Amino acid sequence: MLFVVIRNFFRGYLLVKIRGEFIERFFNMCAYRNIYIWDIVRMKDDTFFKMSMRGFRECRDICRKTHSRLTIVEKHGFPIWIRGLGKRKFFILGLCLFIAFFIISSQFVWAIEIHGLKHEKASRILEDLESVGLKEGVYKNKFDPEILKEQILLKDDKLAWVWVDIKGNKAIVQVKEKVEAPDLVPDDKPCNIVALKMGIVARKNVKVGNCKLQEGDTVFPGDILVSGILVSETPDVPTHYVHADGEIYVHTWHEKVGEFNLYTEKKVYTGQKKKFCHMKLLGKKISLSLQAKIPYESYDMSESIHNLKLGENHYLGIGFIVDTAREYKIVKVPMTIEQAAEKAKTKLREEMDKSLALHNKIVSDSFSYEKTADTIITATLRGEYEEQIGVAQPVTVGELPPETEEKK
Repeated sequence: MLFVVIRNFFRGYLLVKIRGEFIERFFNMCAYRNIYIWDIVRMKDDTFFKMSMRGFRECRDICRKTHSRLTIVEKHGFPIWIRGLGKRKFFILGLCLFIAFFIISSQFVWAIEIHGLKHEKASRILEDLESVGLKEGVYKNKFDPEILKEQILLKDDKLAWVWVDIKGNKAIVQVKEKVEAPDLVPDDKPCNIVALKMGIVARKNVKVGNCKLQEGDTVFPGDILVSGILVSETPDVPTHYVHADGEIYVHTWHEKVGEFNLYTEKKVYTGQKKKFCHMKLLGKKISLSLQAKIPYESYDMSESIHNLKLGENHYLGIGFIVDTAREYKIVKVPMTIEQAAEKAKTKLREEMDKSLALHNKIVSDSFSYEKTADTIITATLRGEYEEQIGVAQPVTVGELPPETEEKK
């Protein structure tokens, strides 16, 4: 049934009204001559039905024999639509221009999306892409993804992996950032464990290597905590080199001092805003605003982009950009001295945590503050911590411990 409907549409068909004394004979003769008639409806003195344009021409002699009169009520189908377009030259011209524009514009990249960023800024990746030739408005079949990947990785050493996929005329860039790994000595290489900072030994857990430190000993940066050079007291036994392994925990002391205001600055928007409209045409940004200067002293700028597209990945290279400037004023909100002290303690704690080793725990701390000006307090945070301060340092086979070298 669907095939018949489609066939009739492309061939064209007519809605016809018939009047006469021998209508039944007319239908019988049409059926005898294989003239297809459908959707017959009788309304008072008239009978309506549909038939093909070819069938209408073939049934003229039938109308004479049956003394019937046919009147065309409506014309439908693809041939009728084509004939109607012939009178709309500007519409046809516009349609052809749009189709040509769509075909040509689909061969270029009009949008770039970046996925996978956590720490790097998208603007920096876009600059790297533009430096290797990938930007809005370039021919999309110009690039080899493998070559483009290598060029971008050479530009940015913070990226571990890059892939560019062209879908429609949108470039989707997938990236993976490098994770900075600590400098480690391979397990099969001999090494010492040395101190990173000064402290007093609190406890130790030596698994491999030689450690002569006792609780209460003071160590300084660079001191060997666990030696990977094992010197035998027996003359005939050679020196043995191992990969030292263990944890040496020491007590360390830290102090942080800072000045803090008795007020906090808050951004308050005034409600005043100014919009600047731009058209994005084939990769070019064209200003549509008469006033280009922002009339505010302090403001935040936001950008919204609206690209014209057909479907998900087929952009037309035309879009509109609206930049909105929102005015704000900085208002100083007073705080009590207790609120300022609590804020200062949190801030100093964050700074102190940055200077501590990864494995640490607090032993004791103290916090004090005093008002040194009308709107300023000076706060001091002191703390005693237990830290694991050892780090592996490679040794060379043939190297001797410092105490052995001193004896020589």
